[in-house]
Amino acid sequence: KLIKKSGYTPHTLVREGGADVASAGDVAILALWLGVYGGYTEYLDDVARLVISRMVPSQILESPALIPTIDESDKDEVHTSVSPDGRVSYLDCPKDIQQRIIGAYGISAGPHSGRISVTDVTSAVLQDMVEIYNHIVVKNEQGLTIYFHFDYEDENIKINSVRAKQAIVKINVKEKDYLRMRVPGWTPRESINLSIAGKPMTPKIINGFLHIPKDMLTGEIIFTYDLPVRKEIETAAGVDYELTWRGDEIIGICPNSDFYPFYPTGECD
Repeated sequence: KLIKKSGYTPHTLVREGGADVASAGDVAILALWLGVYGGYTEYLDDVARLVISRMVPSQILESPALIPTIDESDKDEVHTSVSPDGRVSYLDCPKDIQQRIIGAYGISAGPHSGRISVTDVTSAVLQDMVEIYNHIVVKNEQGLTIYFHFDYEDENIKINSVRAKQAIVKINVKEKDYLRMRVPGWTPRESINLSIAGKPMTPKIINGFLHIPKDMLTGEIIFTYDLPVRKEIETAAGVDYELTWRGDEIIGICPNSDFYPFYPTGECD
């Protein structure tokens, strides 16, 4: 009841309150390990959803300039600064703290808004993101496996992923090898299309993975699938939020906050 589909997870599990993206990160890592090493591959959909709809949206991209509340020339006082709207204060902080926190991952003042930089949260989420990044593509004796449709490049493969009305995943294999790619469990199977070197192919899907033998890798792979749009009600901290989902991504929320919201404002039904 406390860990929501959006990734909202309270800081303290015995009550609903301030959300902690590090807790959502913990859930994502458990799902990653169970999916990759435990055979529960359906959990990999959860990993992608938590990254796209919680961990990335929690990253701090901007911060207001701070206003000192005590004369900085007074060396005997502990200096406090506040944000222009007065909702966040910083005690004895460096002058450039608003720049230092750019890129941090934070807890939130509300269930889906108000990113606040906390060092241990940023450290935990960064570690989680690195672990997930290192599992976008895994090479072993069986070949190459693509677990996540994120932009990626190494010595074996390059992936470019674009989302609009459909998901378009372009793959260039540098070192030919047997290729497997996870197919999201929520996309309609009839929406899946595959082409290799411009030639349409019939997708071969086994246990949720698209399989492409080495001898078929004759050029760029283009994999497309639908991103169904739907609305769901999710209750967090006593408020009913109407979330608009596109695939596994939240593209709208209602009601929304004006205090550094995670998502765009959606239309309420």
